[in-house]
Amino acid sequence: MERYTTKSAVIRGEYRVSPATTENCIEAINKLGRYEDAEEKGLFVHLPCKVGDTAYKISTGMILPSCILMIADKGNGYFAFLEDGTVVSLCDFGKTVFLTPKSAQQALKARESE
Repeated sequence: MERYTTKSAVIRGEYRVSPATTENCIEAINKLGRYEDAEEKGLFVHLPCKVGDTAYKISTGMILPSCILMIADKGNGYFAFLEDGTVVSLCDFGKTVFLTPKSAQQALKARESE
């Protein structure tokens, strides 16, 4: 993948075309347009995590860390395959599976207080 933008060193969270030639600006706009087209058609997937990340599952009152080995579309949605052998729907991230121990701990405390 050829990259036409870089993060701004001056303004946090903003991007700039680098080097800012007319050709690179046109390429960056066209690339963004292709991504937007794909997103509108439902072909662009925003994943909450990547392979190699650690997922923190809540199970029987405990937080269990497990490495994400693979992410795949099983035909009925995207799933993360964890090193402990479990398969978790990406829809469950933020509910029963978390990307930080802190968010998992907060969810566990909330469940225990209910």
